[in-house]
Amino acid sequence: MPADMTANRSPLPKLGAFALDLAVNIGAPVVIYHGALPHWGMTRALVASTVPPLVWGSAA
Repeated sequence: MPADMTANRSPLPKLGAFALDLAVNIGAPVVIYHGALPHWGMTRALVASTVPPLVWGSAA
């Protein structure tokens, strides 16, 4: 891509990717933990909450 085209690019795609990373690495584990805690207990809820970041990291 020519240098003059990269100067006009919007930072929104990067912001969207950052928001998706936050959702997968922070939001999903929190939601999963709070959903699993009453049913599975603390240890299993913590283990379950690690799944989205592990899958996300292995897919990258």
